[in-house]
Amino acid sequence: MSYFFEIYIRFFFLLTPFFVLSVFMGLTSSWSAIQRRRLALKVSLWVMLVCLVLFFFGNALFSVLGITLDAFRVGAGGLLFISAVRMVQGIGDEPRPDASDDGIAVVPLAIPVTVGPGTTGALLVMGAEHHRFPDTILGCCALIAAIATVGAILVSSSALERVLGAIGVRIISKLSALFLAALASQLILEGVRNVLFPQASHDHPTWSQRSGPAEAAPTVAGLLLRAETCRALSDRQLAEGIETCHTCAQCGG
Repeated sequence: MSYFFEIYIRFFFLLTPFFVLSVFMGLTSSWSAIQRRRLALKVSLWVMLVCLVLFFFGNALFSVLGITLDAFRVGAGGLLFISAVRMVQGIGDEPRPDASDDGIAVVPLAIPVTVGPGTTGALLVMGAEHHRFPDTILGCCALIAAIATVGAILVSSSALERVLGAIGVRIISKLSALFLAALASQLILEGVRNVLFPQASHDHPTWSQRSGPAEAAPTVAGLLLRAETCRALSDRQLAEGIETCHTCAQCGG
């Protein structure tokens, strides 16, 4: 469960929900709450479709293009870091004139506001890092949960605008950019480390390679049993040593 929550948090911040919310509110400033909810559902469906395609076909794309995963980590991390810097600076979130919900649901809200170049690269990397089927399913469920959470935020945009205000949403958006920058830095560092020190990748696995079942924590009963076993072995070794010494004394050895 903790591993699922870890992936969920990564995907959630990767989708930059509060940045998307600020752009969403700017584009729909004159829309009614019903129109906003309908648009939010369409955006969520398009984002889910695009993200799942990127997540599942990352390995195939790397094989066709002949690109190594570590090289793509560095490239995707660089783009993601640039996106985080642009979020902090407030670049690219200027509202455009109102358009139909069908027109802006795909472009610009789904692509590139929610799933931009940096997010695309990160999704490809994260999908390609999962080599076992259970890990892939768990990652897919975490991705869907993160997209559903972003969709719920967009559906509640009218209520959040009343509570937080436009300035509050922008502040949260810039704070979430810090987490995005940290994720980008981790992708870059992992890629560079694995290229320069291949052995280090086995000693320090990536976040998706740590998905094996955690070793069960020792219970009190287990610790007591280990202590009793060790003490019994020590007593037995001591007794054998004493018998050996008596034998040596009798034979004069």
